[in-house]
Order: sequence, then C-alpha cells, then structure tokens
Amino acid sequence: MTDFLDISPSFKRHTELQGGLGDNVTAALQAGEPILAEVKTNMGEAAILTEHRLLLIRAGMMTAAVGKVFSFPLTDIIDTVLDETGLVKKFRVKSTQTFLPGHELTVQNDAANLKRVKEFHAILSRRLDVFGRAPAPVQTLSGHTTMAGKLGDAVRATLRPGEAVMREIQVIGEGLVVTDQRVLIVKGGHAAQAMFGQKVKSYPFDAITSVEVSCGALIGRIQITVPGSTEGAGRSSGPGATGQMENVVQINRSLLPQAREIANFIEERMHEARQPKVLAVPVNVPQVSVADELQKLASLRDSGILTQTEFDAAKARLLGL
Repeated sequence: MTDFLDISPSFKRHTELQGGLGDNVTAALQAGEPILAEVKTNMGEAAILTEHRLLLIRAGMMTAAVGKVFSFPLTDIIDTVLDETGLVKKFRVKSTQTFLPGHELTVQNDAANLKRVKEFHAILSRRLDVFGRAPAPVQTLSGHTTMAGKLGDAVRATLRPGEAVMREIQVIGEGLVVTDQRVLIVKGGHAAQAMFGQKVKSYPFDAITSVEVSCGALIGRIQITVPGSTEGAGRSSGPGATGQMENVVQINRSLLPQAREIANFIEERMHEARQPKVLAVPVNVPQVSVADELQKLASLRDSGILTQTEFDAAKARLLGL
C-alpha cells in the first residue's frame, strides 16, 4: 500500500501500514490497543491515533531515525501544528515532553499527501478536544531571562542591576517579560521594523491601566494598555500590522493558559503598585532628664517604697557610677 489515510468508523485492532512502518506500529501498540486513524506521508513517516495515544513513526531511507516510535499520551499533548510556511511542511507535536527532532513529521509539498495529513490533523484535534489538552507549562523564573537568541540579548541589556525576572513568554520574533519592577515587550526583525535589530518597550506597573488576553481560531494576543497610548500608531495597517504594535505580543493558541497566568500576575503587581504608600512617621518621645529621674527616686525613698540602700544603688546606675 502507498501513501494513504485510513479512518476507522469504529476502533480497529490492527494497522494497515506495511513494511517497516507497519512492523514498528505493531511492536509499539499495547495489547488490544484500538486504532482510530493512521496516515502515511510520502517521506517514509506515519502517524497513528489510538484511543489514548498519538504515535509518530519514522522508518525508511528518507528519515534520520530508522525504526523510531515516539509516543504521546493524549492528555500530555499541549498542541499540534501543521506548519505549511516552508517548501517542506511539518506536522509538529508540542507536549509536556522535552521537544525532540522526532516530535514532528515531514510532508513534501504534494497536494494529495498534504490533504491526507490535514484530514488526520483535524481528527486528532477533535480527539484532543474531547480529552482536554494539557495546559502549557507556566514559567516562573528568578533573576535572569531564559529568552533565546537576539531577543534574550536585548532583554539582558535592558534589565537593571538586581532586577529579577518573574515571568516570560516567547514566540517567533517577539516576547514579553515580567520583572519585579515592570513589564518589557521585546520585538525583533520585522516586528521591530528593523531588519536585524531589536526593540524593547518598558511599562512600569503603576502606569499600566489594563492587560488583556484574547484569542481567535489560531492566533491570540497579550495587550498592555497605558494612558495616552494609541495602539499601532504610526504603523502599517496591512497584514502583520498587529505584530508591529509596541503594546501587543501575538501568541499561539497553545500558549493561552500561560498567557492568562502571566496576565493575572501582572494585575496583582498593578494592584500592589497602586496601594497607598505608608510612610514611617517619627514619634516624638518626651525626653526625661536625669534630674527628673533622681527626683522620682527620692520621692520613692521618702515614701518608704525604696530603702536608702536601694535608693543609693538606683542613683548610681542612673548616674553611670
């Protein structure tokens, strides 16, 4: 059998894949594990959707890993992406596991094969919606940024001595960093309107009026608003204009849980920054003279409360003798 997409109206127990791919699937399946759908690409790779798992199989001369199976429990998958931007298309899995090169399938720019992969991706997405996708891990940092590349270099150059990084989120070409003092939005390349440059915009917590997280079908955004700001002022209104807005960071849908947690964290810092500052007011302590203290001691002696010996000892302590 050549390239194909097989969708079972009900679960089946055996793969239709042949050769090395089929052997690897059979070996990877658990006893009695039912298959819902499977697809083979024209690059010698395959994806299998079972009742509770997604399997990516790489076998053959066209792959870097021969006979390798990557298993993803559906509850561990954060998102799946079919990247059609390059000449070679990629079907990529993002999960709670550390991303490896084998966590994606390669699809040549062939209309028929790409259509089959898209259909499989749609089935998988519906299955993930039933199971519930794993939330994107929230990054909680301290003291430094882990943002990669030129964006990370721009953030590190902007941070003040002793300024601690608490949260951050990074996508291609832009990112957002929350420190213990402010919010930084960093953009690079086209988003910064500089071919090879980066730009960092700083927003103190007490200047921010709102932080908003929103999402469409595929792309979402985090938006920081400050008084007097005009969103996207002076920038192109054509495609990609949102990415050039200084107060907006675009995010993938899979990053929504992380973005919402960051927004909540920013709102907490905004609330703290708006609290009235309590100033320490010095208390005027009445000054008591040595003469006054001696007079009190004498009064206590004369009234019989202190003996002469006790009076003399207290007087000596008061005078530092």
